[in-house]
Amino acid sequence: MIVRHRDDLAGTPGELLGERDAHWRYLHEADGLGFSLVEGQLEAGREAVLRYPDHGEANLILEGEAEVTNLDTGETHRLRPGSLYAVDGQRHRFRCLTDIRLVSVFRPALRPGEKPNRPDGG
Repeated sequence: MIVRHRDDLAGTPGELLGERDAHWRYLHEADGLGFSLVEGQLEAGREAVLRYPDHGEANLILEGEAEVTNLDTGETHRLRPGSLYAVDGQRHRFRCLTDIRLVSVFRPALRPGEKPNRPDGG
């Protein structure tokens, strides 16, 4: 059994703090479950082109509004609390219309320090 609180992640590789976002990786590769569970908080106006080429990813919006665009098809979706979007290695643009809080699941699990391929440098 694994039990963790966000406070347990402070100052560890599981806490990723940026200027306009913060992520807490509650589960990662070393836990041996085969998936990662991540909480994220992103500031309004934050926009990034993202891609985890070796991972499937599901994201559930808990608070706030955002847009996600599939960069292969150009299709854009508006997201709000209760919205889920999932990608399987596709490049996508995520844009926060308001402050956002979300939970993400990655499979296979993320390695310590692993970050998405961000073509925009964001």
